[in-house]
Amino acid sequence: MDKFITDINGKVTKTVEIKNPTASVDGNRMEYKVLSEDKNQIVLEINSHIYNVVYSKKSDEKFQIVAKGQNYEVEVLTELQNKAKKLNAERRKNSGETLIKAPMPGLVLRMEVEQGNEVVEGTSLFILEAMKMENEIKSEISGTIKEVKVSQGESVEKGAVILIIE
Repeated sequence: MDKFITDINGKVTKTVEIKNPTASVDGNRMEYKVLSEDKNQIVLEINSHIYNVVYSKKSDEKFQIVAKGQNYEVEVLTELQNKAKKLNAERRKNSGETLIKAPMPGLVLRMEVEQGNEVVEGTSLFILEAMKMENEIKSEISGTIKEVKVSQGESVEKGAVILIIE
């Protein structure tokens, strides 16, 4: 059985357990079957209902999903990854500074913040274009922008420090 912690739009957390041909979401069991899968599209049958889901991968753990006409940003983590994320967030909170890094190589289309701005968790920090898709990078913490390390129009590698929040 595979168990995952999902974060939907940064607001809703669900525990998903998968044991083919069943899955449970927060303990609610359902039957599922993959009817077809294409490059960025999957057709699922869940409890006798058909769902067409279009998705794009933003990083190893994050996906942009369109289902039933609604857009969702979903982060999928194993239990171990989720624990590590919480520990890292706690460590960052105690260290005073957080380095915001590029999650993938790309082009900085637009900086949404500048030095001195106050941000809260969920604030849009910058737009990164990767593989012809615009990816909005949001703050995972609250704080003040201490330093912006890149400029609009600059190409960055995965892991490059974009800005620092304290």
